[in-house]
Amino acid sequence: FNLIRNGTVLAEVSEKTFTVIATSPFAKRYAEQKQQQIEGIMSRKVGKPMRMVCVSQGEAGPGSGAAGAGGTQAADKKENLEDMAKKASEILGMEAWWGMDLRTVEGLEEAVKDDLVAIWSKGMTTAMKELLEK
Repeated sequence: FNLIRNGTVLAEVSEKTFTVIATSPFAKRYAEQKQQQIEGIMSRKVGKPMRMVCVSQGEAGPGSGAAGAGGTQAADKKENLEDMAKKASEILGMEAWWGMDLRTVEGLEEAVKDDLVAIWSKGMTTAMKELLEK
């Protein structure tokens, strides 16, 4: 979202909520002040009511994608990764967002999945550093 693009990361999208990690107290306050607007935008984009959960970077578990959100056991982590990959695929297929089904772009869906796995397992900072070094 352009409202919170700087200083925040969309960390997780679940069935009814989405988690935003704020990298500074200012970004967190701003996101919380704009919560209704942001929830409205997200709800329209996914086609159902969504609730925002905003946490500070220090409150979020490293590499977990959200504040203490499970994933500590291998089975949970695999299930969460599969769920994220499925959701990413659904989002890539949203023609209303992109003007086309991005799943038809050769290699894109697999690249997105690989990047999600890297972010989930290594954390955003490490995954992005590695991506930029390629």
